[in-house]
Amino acid sequence: MCDGELSSDPSLRVVDLYARLAAGRAVEARYALRHSGNAGELLAQSAQALEDAAGTLVMLSEEYAAEREDFSALLGQQASALVVLAAQFEQAADLARHERRQR
Repeated sequence: MCDGELSSDPSLRVVDLYARLAAGRAVEARYALRHSGNAGELLAQSAQALEDAAGTLVMLSEEYAAEREDFSALLGQQASALVVLAAQFEQAADLARHERRQR
């Protein structure tokens, strides 16, 4: 497949748009963290957002379970990955709170 064929694939353009959106949100998050006096709170809020997203994926996974097993399984795997990531954010929030108390 040549580069021209890759760039004309609509699914690749959608993935690129999502990647740009995620990168923009990451920049906003870094800015908020830099200008916040409470990193622990921002990390906890991020963990909550990840948990909410995981819940949405679980709900969708159950909705598609009967008719689209492969898609349902993929959503379930993504939900599990988000839960693990949320736990890491909670751990970072706890560490930030602990460090703040130590000052």
